[in-house]
Amino acid sequence: MARKAATSEYITKLKVTLTGLSPPIWRRLLVPAGMTLAQMALRFILSNPDVSTVIPGMRKAHNVEENTAASDAGPLSPELRARLRVHRWDRKPTEWSQ
Repeated sequence: MARKAATSEYITKLKVTLTGLSPPIWRRLLVPAGMTLAQMALRFILSNPDVSTVIPGMRKAHNVEENTAASDAGPLSPELRARLRVHRWDRKPTEWSQ
């Protein structure tokens, strides 16, 4: 459930909170204006030169159209990737996840 939204010229910042959990779990999401979160995710993945294939979901025709549009738009700009980098989660693998 979105609780707060702040918009600038380039970025929409959302705070998403999962309700009914204790303690509450929330995340802040940065999404460029005019782009959906799904499009940004696909473009973020395509920004990595080590990625050669992305297999997104496509239950309906409009999913395929949006996925194709995101791919055609190309990778995210270096400026946006730099802004997103500060929100990066450095995973610390555990024994069971190896």
